[in-house]
Amino acid sequence: MAQGTKTAEQVERLLRKAARRAANGCTVKEVPGKGGRRRGKGSHKLVGIYDKDGVRLAWTTIPQHPGDLAPIVVREIEATFEPHLGKGWMNK
Repeated sequence: MAQGTKTAEQVERLLRKAARRAANGCTVKEVPGKGGRRRGKGSHKLVGIYDKDGVRLAWTTIPQHPGDLAPIVVREIEATFEPHLGKGWMNK
């Protein structure tokens, strides 16, 4: 389980780092929204992890506001990617 609070930037950085370390060769990309735009006037960023063949394995929304994200949001983001990046990937 993710420890402490984190900013949106920290969460995305940790996600990219964990994807690089993953044995299945994952990459992190922004998921294009409707018309290639972000959701909610840019207030949320959709990111996903993709396998080496470009198939999206999982995706989530990361709120893009200043300050720390709520702990429940951080835990939900971590849980979304655990099947692909391993348990506790955010703390490694």
